[in-house]
Amino acid sequence: MARVALALIVLILAGAWGVVLLRERRPQGLQGQATLDPQVLMPIAGLYDAGDIGKELDWVQIAPPSRRKLWSQLLLPKSWERREVPVAADQQDDKQPTALLEAAPHGEDEALIEVRYVRVPAEVSLSRFIQGLVAISRYQVVAEEDRVLGGGKKVRDALLKMTSRQFGPTLTRMVVSRRGEYVLLVAGSSPAESFGKWARTFGAAALSLDP
Repeated sequence: MARVALALIVLILAGAWGVVLLRERRPQGLQGQATLDPQVLMPIAGLYDAGDIGKELDWVQIAPPSRRKLWSQLLLPKSWERREVPVAADQQDDKQPTALLEAAPHGEDEALIEVRYVRVPAEVSLSRFIQGLVAISRYQVVAEEDRVLGGGKKVRDALLKMTSRQFGPTLTRMVVSRRGEYVLLVAGSSPAESFGKWARTFGAAALSLDP
């Protein structure tokens, strides 16, 4: 499976996690950065139609037995390799985002979709959650926006940028939402030079997470 490491998962230190989430938000200098067009890289319309489901895309269920509140589904490409990550009943899910599912294209293409969750205090907004991740990682915020999806579901949609030793400039589209005491993350990452190729795929996965 092709992998693009999400630095937020690798660099979050358990001791710093809760502290950073509760800090006051600081403005991010790269929001609305002119060199990257969020309207192109973060599409919200025309991601798929009914004919794509079953042909190009599949509804994939996430059903960790030990975390029934996290049961959900999202649209992933039929041709991509998928790996569901088991969640232990005693998982310390308030320490850092825990993997539920990973998917990547076969072959040489470097792209990755991840679904993760973390237990977060109710007073931490989705916006502050993303800022907390950025504060303790090498990510920079290119753009972020609140969205209201079908059924009134509220999400925070962000485009993040970092430079990795292996891939150089890398982009991640991350959509986060609340599920009771949990925050769910769906993130699509690839090298910046090929991100446009996957923009619709990442958008379909991240915005289709249901419920």
